[in-house]
Amino acid sequence: MHSLQTGDVLTRVTRYNLMRNGKSLFIDVHELIEGTLVGRFLAVPNLVMIHASSEYQGVGDTPDEALEDCLSKIQGLAVEDIFPSQPST
Repeated sequence: MHSLQTGDVLTRVTRYNLMRNGKSLFIDVHELIEGTLVGRFLAVPNLVMIHASSEYQGVGDTPDEALEDCLSKIQGLAVEDIFPSQPST
């Protein structure tokens, strides 16, 4: 069981890169692990790739350990706290 808050949705993401007419976009395919989505799988095209600072990134010897470490670091934080609109000084 993962350390989730009530109402959280956890997915496993497979990322594809589509190159068309000299331009590139990502398609993230989300596989539902816990919570509720519109379907078991959801494919989302996107252009933006923003990473959280290293203080919120999880580390481990396995994917599950890294995920649990990350979830413990962001537990109780709003998305706006993890990705502030203005860099903190």
